[in-house]
Amino acid sequence: MIEKEKLSILLKNTRKIVKHHNEIAKLKGERFNIFSILNMESKENETHSAFLGELLNPKGSHLMGYTFLQQFLEKVQHNKPFDITTATLTLEKFIGKRNDIDKVGGRVDIYIEDAHGNTICIENKIYANDQNVQIERYVNHNSSKNTVYYLTLHGDEPNEASKGNLNSGEHFFNLSYKTDITNWLNVCAKEAIEQPILRETIKQYNILIKKLTHTMNEKEPQELNAMILEYLNEAEYIAENFHNAITNIKENFRLAVFNELKHKLDDSHYDIKLGSDAKKGVYSQIWIFVKGRSIEQHYGLETFTGSPKGNLKGDLFIGILDSKWGKTGFLKEYNTEDNGFIKVNTGWVVAQKLTSSEGNINLSNNELLKKLGKTSSQFFEKTVQIVCKQVIEFITNTKELL
Repeated sequence: MIEKEKLSILLKNTRKIVKHHNEIAKLKGERFNIFSILNMESKENETHSAFLGELLNPKGSHLMGYTFLQQFLEKVQHNKPFDITTATLTLEKFIGKRNDIDKVGGRVDIYIEDAHGNTICIENKIYANDQNVQIERYVNHNSSKNTVYYLTLHGDEPNEASKGNLNSGEHFFNLSYKTDITNWLNVCAKEAIEQPILRETIKQYNILIKKLTHTMNEKEPQELNAMILEYLNEAEYIAENFHNAITNIKENFRLAVFNELKHKLDDSHYDIKLGSDAKKGVYSQIWIFVKGRSIEQHYGLETFTGSPKGNLKGDLFIGILDSKWGKTGFLKEYNTEDNGFIKVNTGWVVAQKLTSSEGNINLSNNELLKKLGKTSSQFFEKTVQIVCKQVIEFITNTKELL
């Protein structure tokens, strides 16, 4: 039997630790982060591969030669021959036409090779999904002299479709931003002690990684671990129910938007249906079909999960999905600053982000979830109304496309 009093104590003490963590970050000036300000946090190639690649490149603008590469290989305990003095680095390296049957080819995020034919392939995953036989294809490349690293935020395994029967630690190696990259960046910052701009940029990037991996300062996890041990049953109870509590908020919001749209849109012209449940998977939608038109082309609101693995990194948007026409890509004539339309991917012909009074709506934002959790609140009702208004305006402005 879980005691409510102990639950209350655990939550209150945890809040104190989080508050202390935020206060320290504020005093250190860590709230000001150039990567966050420029909305570059989750861009795998443009931000993370580019930055890591620049540091690992012996000919990089850091002018530190192969120092950072050497430190990286030491940190990840690279155990194959590799001549860092002749190393060259290529981003998005083409290693042959992709062939999923023979399990070869593709483009490697970060590719390092030396003059003796030794190669290192780093597959960089922040939020993107694994490709079919991706790790197998990379492992098969230059197999006798190649090492493949699979880099994710928390050191996750690639899925079965990507790695097949290959084993991590034997055929390839898992790396995490949370430990491997942050530890390496700490060393890089020390090596760059006499280059203040380089040093502080590395620190800024490391702060971004800690934000993405929800990493606390050294003392805070110790306090939290001690508290969890003291209230172990209560902590387990919270962990078991956390997902349900969060997804219930998202699903309640989706159903409220759905019901309001059914009320506001003329049912003689539109057929509104619920897509995937917010409690399941990456995507969760509301579909709007225009009666008398092909069902292959319809409106969609996505994603009510807020998952960063979804389109637009989880930001909620309204768009036109077309399983045939959309394969030709986004309508370029609509991609203007004036109308605010955006590119999602092939399949979505045109789309527009949905916003509230506080900016983009992303249902992975804890502050937003706290406000939406009060379903009877003025904020909840106002946000539902704002979303529905934007949806109806979008339909009105794009009806000539259907």
